[in-house]
Amino acid sequence: MTVCIVTLGTLGDVLPLCALGAGLTRAGHTVRVATHDHYRSFVLDHGLEHATMPLDPVELFSGVWGSDWLASRNNPLRFMSGLARVGRAVVPHMTRDARAACADADAVVFTPLGMAAHHIAEQRGIPSFLAALQPITPTTRFPSVLAPAGWRLGPGYNRVSHLATEQAFWLPWRRQFNRVRREQFNLPPMRFGGVGRQLRRQGTPHLYGFSPLVVPPPDDWPGWAHVTGYWFPATRDLWGVPEELQRFLDAGPAPVCVGFSSLKVDDPEALTRTVIAALRRAGQRGVLLRGWGALQAGQHGSDMLVIDSAPHDYLFERAAAVVHPGGAGTCAASLRAGVPSVVVPGFSDQFFWAQRLVSLGVAPPPLRWRDLDAAALGRAIDLAATGRGFREAARDARRRLGAEDGVGRAVATIEHYLEAA
Repeated sequence: MTVCIVTLGTLGDVLPLCALGAGLTRAGHTVRVATHDHYRSFVLDHGLEHATMPLDPVELFSGVWGSDWLASRNNPLRFMSGLARVGRAVVPHMTRDARAACADADAVVFTPLGMAAHHIAEQRGIPSFLAALQPITPTTRFPSVLAPAGWRLGPGYNRVSHLATEQAFWLPWRRQFNRVRREQFNLPPMRFGGVGRQLRRQGTPHLYGFSPLVVPPPDDWPGWAHVTGYWFPATRDLWGVPEELQRFLDAGPAPVCVGFSSLKVDDPEALTRTVIAALRRAGQRGVLLRGWGALQAGQHGSDMLVIDSAPHDYLFERAAAVVHPGGAGTCAASLRAGVPSVVVPGFSDQFFWAQRLVSLGVAPPPLRWRDLDAAALGRAIDLAATGRGFREAARDARRRLGAEDGVGRAVATIEHYLEAA
């Protein structure tokens, strides 16, 4: 069968879906990934076809407006307003591109940001699957991953928080998507509740690309919500290990890796000074990943190395600890490598994943950005890198994750539904 995967977002959002697509290819299916052109080489390197989707996040966030928008992450209303402002303008174009990518597909897999594919599958009457890296099916067991961090108000609040988050993402685009449904697909409009409610009513299979060790499936989830395990991409096979990194690793003890991925900060130089001072307070060498510019290169001394990026599945295995903001992909990579974490969550689902790492015993309590200084960060780094309990918990998590086959289980689940269709 031909399967089209529609996924938008950052590289951390796209790579796991490429890993899933590669699994489907090994099972004999033809797979096309519809995503941004910026990630075309990663798609092709997985042996998959590529189709272009609009709204390249790297270009978007590199401008002044994008930087200002990302900096508004602590203001939910401003953040959602900015997201809606960008999204509304490209909905018709996004839907047309997704429709072209799925033209010959026998089934579609789409992420929450790729929900345009849901309308295509509905119009064509072909099987569809929601693939998510965060738990979004409503439950009473824990609140939405986007709910305010630290609020523990009980089962009723937990379920309502999921429904409220769902509406916050649907309502800003309701008019645009309903117009597309009418004009491009001759489909009736969606009422209050939007895509999420319709998917639940139809029993559309949800594939969750995280481990049941990290998020045990709630007992009030329906049977079509499948926690398959992580969809790990082999990043070390996608780009080479920088020679300067290999020399640095060979020159001394395991360093602490520090990176803030796509995070934008007001003063990268100040953050870099804080990180380096914290590492030296903890007596640790450091590998600093610049990411989208949160950390800066410079003459920092022979005990510090600043590079643009490196394969996580190579670097993390050679690190004493990892300092990161708690994105789903980085948390997964640190657990897979069996290395403790120091988490500094900034927005979105990062607070949720930070608490999951704490509950597994692989990270000390997360640090708050407003309290981040060299002393606090240094103490946390020392605790994670030298604390025996954190190292043992991280090794245990690695062992248990190694027994899982997230991609294989997701592929088997998809094929089960396709056979029954």
